[in-house]
Amino acid sequence: MRRVLLSRVLALVPTLLVVSLVTFSLLHLMPGSPASVILGPDATNAQIVQLNQKLGLNHPLLVQYVTWLSHAVRGQFGSSLLNGQSVISMIGEHLPVTLSLALTGMLLAAIEGLAMGIAAALRPGGKLDHALQVVTSFGLAIPGFWLAMLLVIPFALWTRLFPATGYTPITQNPIQWLHGIALGSIALSIAPAAAIARHTRGALTTTMSQDFVRAARSRGLSERRALLKHGLKNSSIPVVTIMSYHFAALFGGALVVEQVFGLNGIGQLMIASVQDHDIPVVQGLTVIAAVIVIIVNLLVDVCYGLLDPRVRVS
Repeated sequence: MRRVLLSRVLALVPTLLVVSLVTFSLLHLMPGSPASVILGPDATNAQIVQLNQKLGLNHPLLVQYVTWLSHAVRGQFGSSLLNGQSVISMIGEHLPVTLSLALTGMLLAAIEGLAMGIAAALRPGGKLDHALQVVTSFGLAIPGFWLAMLLVIPFALWTRLFPATGYTPITQNPIQWLHGIALGSIALSIAPAAAIARHTRGALTTTMSQDFVRAARSRGLSERRALLKHGLKNSSIPVVTIMSYHFAALFGGALVVEQVFGLNGIGQLMIASVQDHDIPVVQGLTVIAAVIVIIVNLLVDVCYGLLDPRVRVS
């Protein structure tokens, strides 16, 4: 297992290198420049050239990238070109909002999806199974941002049960924190919950038809206990895989949903930074997002080892 994790960790380096290089290249292909954004539309060419020299943007792209990379490997992502604020401090200010949405949304999706999948697998082909197939199809078809807007109308505008906008840090008031992200988390959880339910139902149905489960039934084990004792553990690997995949998608979806609820997460920061050509901020956000997804994949590998002993020695 240690060798598996070590190989995964070593693979992170080229992955992050490619992500940062592609992001850097795409940013410089965009029309306009940070200097023209900072100085405004009335700036002269001489002023733009002078500011580019001051910011170090007049050097060749390869030199700029190597300079950024040499600082990034030491955890220094530079400062914003617009306000001079540290990129790390800007990310630290906005990241908790997006992580709150993504993690609570994933937790809800796991609870909803596992419950529906197990319920459907207990009676495959039954009325509940068919009903859940319809529900999951509906859940997979609804975009998260559209559902978020639908939830705002009855629960925030009409009844005012939840705030339409705003975010309270969990350290300041946990109840208000949960209250502020509830609608966004629910909107984000629907699609992954539907996918988890389908994979859970399929994996459990396949496992419950195996010989070792039939043998357990022949010894007097009830269907429910056979599912809980044997089915869940032996079906967990594909379910964990789909959860990890949807967390990455859900993290990206959180960037959109937070726009609906006016949450000042990294989605708003990313959009503003791209529009302003704030290259260091966009670079830092991209690398941090990649690191989060990679850490989730590492945790999934650990779960594989815990659930399947064969993975530990592979």
